[in-house]
Order: sequence, then C-alpha cells, then structure tokens
Amino acid sequence: MQAQSYQIQVNGIGAANILTISQAHSSLGITKRECVERILTSPSILKSDLKLEQAKRIQQALTQFQLPCEIVDNQTKIPPTDQSFEVACYIQDFTHVTEFAAEVAAFLGQTSEEMIASLTQIPAVLIGRISKQIAQEFIERFRKPGIELIASTTNSARYSAIAFMPSFSDSIKSHYLRLGLAPQTNAPHCTQWFANDLALNQAESIWQKASELHLPVSIQNHDYLRFDLSLTKLAEDAEQATLSDWLLDRCEIPKQVHPTLFKRLPIIIQKCLSLESSKAMMAELQQLNCDAEAIAIQSSRFDIELNQLQPSHMSALGNLLKTIMRRVIAIPEAKAGQLTLNLSANQHQALWVIHEVQKSGIKARLIKTTDVGATH
Repeated sequence: MQAQSYQIQVNGIGAANILTISQAHSSLGITKRECVERILTSPSILKSDLKLEQAKRIQQALTQFQLPCEIVDNQTKIPPTDQSFEVACYIQDFTHVTEFAAEVAAFLGQTSEEMIASLTQIPAVLIGRISKQIAQEFIERFRKPGIELIASTTNSARYSAIAFMPSFSDSIKSHYLRLGLAPQTNAPHCTQWFANDLALNQAESIWQKASELHLPVSIQNHDYLRFDLSLTKLAEDAEQATLSDWLLDRCEIPKQVHPTLFKRLPIIIQKCLSLESSKAMMAELQQLNCDAEAIAIQSSRFDIELNQLQPSHMSALGNLLKTIMRRVIAIPEAKAGQLTLNLSANQHQALWVIHEVQKSGIKARLIKTTDVGATH
C-alpha cells in the first residue's frame, strides 16, 4: 500500500519579515525568490509529496520563522489567488512616521534611504504582487494613527492618464489629442489634459507613447486618488445655521470658529478624502447653496516659510532638506530669523519637513505654490 503524502500550506505572513521568509527556503528546497513569492501570495502550498516526519520538521522550522503554516493532505488543492494586490499609504500626521518607516523597512528588507525615497512619494506604494489576504495582514500589522494604508488590485482598478503643459503649445495639444487625452477645462489654452476610467494596460499604453515623445504624462490609480475639500463660496441665500450644523457633523469643525471661517474663504474643511467621498460631500454642499472644490493631493505643491531660525539650525536644515527632497536645496539667507524655502514639495515632503523642523523650535508654515494636475 502506498504511504500517504502530505503538503505544507502557508497561511499568511504572521510576524515574519522578508529576511526570515527568504531564509525559510533552505527548509523547502526551493529558491529564495520562489519562497518569497509563495508566502506573499498566501494561502499557498510551499512543499508537496512529503512524508509525515518530513512535513513535521518543515513545519517546526517555519514556525521558528514565525510563519503560520499547517500540514495538509497531498490532495488538498488551493484555488489560484489574485496576485495583483499592492498597498500604498498617505501620511497626514508624521508623529509616528519614524516608527512606521523602521517597521516597514525591517519587514521589506529595505534600507532607511530606500524607505525615505518611497515615503516621500504621493502616494507611497510600499509593496506589490501580493494576495488580498497578505494586503489585509500588511495593513493591520503596520497601522498607525495619521497614516492611511490602502489596498488596490491592478487587475480591476481604474486609472487616469494626466498631463500638464508648463505653457500652452499647439504642437503638444495635437499630440495629447492623438493620445486620447481631453482638456480639463473649456479654456482655449488649457494646460491640463486627462483621460479617465482606463484599464491599467490602456493607461500604460498612453504613458509609453507619451514617453517616446518626451511628453510629461503620469498615470494614477483611482483607488489612490485623495482630495482636500475646499469651501470656496457661500450663496447669499445660504442657510448659515444649516451649514454650520453640517460642518460640525461632517467635518467635526467646532461651531465657535465658523464665523471666522466664513470670512476666510476659500478654506480647506476636510483633508485626504477618497474620490467617492469628495464627490458626495461636494453634492451635499451644493444642496446647501455652497460652492466647493476638491483639490487633488497628488497635484499640490508647496513652499515653506520658516521663522525663529538660528544660525545653529542651518547645517541640520540643509541635511534634512537633502534627505527628504532627494536633492540639494539652496537655502536663502535668513532675515530676522525668517526665510522662505522654494521647494515645490509634494504634500508628504512638505509635511515631513515641517514636522522635523518644529522639533527644534522653528515655526513653519505651508505656502501653496501651484497645482500640476486636475481637480474635480
């Protein structure tokens, strides 16, 4: 009679990291690459056709690597998993960023420089080619206050192709039209162009053709689109009492600041909203006879004004800017302890710089420079 055979099934990442996951390959007789791929697309079969004693030894070894696994019958079949998931993040509060960066870098086996380069992108895509289960485990494991982790799958996500002309050009316009892009507004010299609701292959095709023509086109996953909601105008017949109730309920803005807020329009009333949430809130404001604008976070750029600078701050400030901006920044001479840094920084970079300089007692303020992409 033929002896029964067994398999080792891995059920997640547990408390392991990429280093320990890759080390597990020696217990399995497969390459490091195969080992990492199978574990990051869990649940999956790591090894088949094992005697019970072999299976128990491998299970014990994998348990030491803190990988959740079990011994199953050799006939057990696991349906193919969708391996197109990835996880990205938006950071609104940098209080926990050092801890977050260290933990994620340790899991991914990245250096601090590699992690900073990732986190200074908008959004910061942290890991890809994983299963839905691993994406959910990753989000739960690395969740921190002020940091939004988002899972998306390239198989079903919809994309936009977005282009921006530094200045209007009829020649570039004709290229954009041939690529299938449309102007963002009806202005005769519109510099912002887009194509919406694209599959990934369609978006990548536009990007590839644009790259061959040296045209600045980017593609954006709709799952990662985030917007700041700006209240821009109140109609003369707007019911301020009703609007005030709405601002308290939907935006958690205390009523005592509403009179001042209404005098300082336009003003941001809600940050980092998804596409669906921003559209819903704009529709609600329209019902209240108010105008609002959703400003794409990916497109916003900022300079920073610093106050209460001391000469002793300058060297550390230069090193900080080089680390976060990924380039050497010319720092102007401070006058009476004040200067403006012309950074054109994205939101992650700008907020991170402000978070760090405030630790040294420097006062800092964001200055909006420009939008290089679409709003809706």
